Amino acid sequence: MKRLAIIDDWGGMVSAQTVWKRLEGRARIDAFQDTLADEDALAQRLAPYEIVVPTRERTFSAGAGRDRSISPPPPRAASS
Repeated sequence: MKRLAIIDDWGGMVSAQTVWKRLEGRARIDAFQDTLADEDALAQRLAPYEIVVPTRERTFSAGAGRDRSISPPPPRAASS
């Protein structure tokens, strides 16, 4: 199952929307209401997620996760 992180979900306004119900059973959704200014901490927080949904302009990242040595999830086995 995919993991999805909603970052900067101030007040839980984004994660409370009913649109996320479409992903039930297909993705695990975690919402973070705080803002991490430290890029290393942000990269560490987001490392386990395949999908990141930024919701505010206040989380700055010059490549947290993208340019860091974070291992991507292992590839899925090919289906026949």
